[in-house]
Amino acid sequence: WRLGNGIVYWNKAAEQLYGYSAEEAKGKVSHDLLATEYPVSHSELLDALQLKNEWAGELIHHHRDGHSLMIECRMRLVRNEVEALVLEVNRDITQRKQLEREVLEVVSQEQHRIGQELHDGVNQELFALNLVSTAMSLRLAKVDSTEERQATKITDGLTRVQRQIRALAR
Repeated sequence: WRLGNGIVYWNKAAEQLYGYSAEEAKGKVSHDLLATEYPVSHSELLDALQLKNEWAGELIHHHRDGHSLMIECRMRLVRNEVEALVLEVNRDITQRKQLEREVLEVVSQEQHRIGQELHDGVNQELFALNLVSTAMSLRLAKVDSTEERQATKITDGLTRVQRQIRALAR
């Protein structure tokens, strides 16, 4: 497309991706035609494009039928003595983004499940062992032995591990 002007060339892939024929697209401002949603303001994007002669990022375009498309976009500003043209290459990443969201949701659910299992299973087992070692410490305290001090260390260690598991389970 011409900088500050309309689409000059619209290939078959663009026709398939967006639902507009080349005849319908030529001369139109692409970002108006596709109701582009930018990660930055349109003027910031154009400023960056003119300053660096390129811009890359993700944006949202809309198909002719209205549905949204997540697009990975790369633009290159090409100047000659007559005009400035923008070569724009777009790739539909809608499905990839959806899969990423689904994977993150599954990971979150799995982390929650593991946390619950740690809390419900392992922590209960540790609690029972802690009770046994506490009872043992109390019995051994009556005879004032090194075994009592070791049993107390075991009890203290079990208590610390239980706290750590509770923190992980959250």
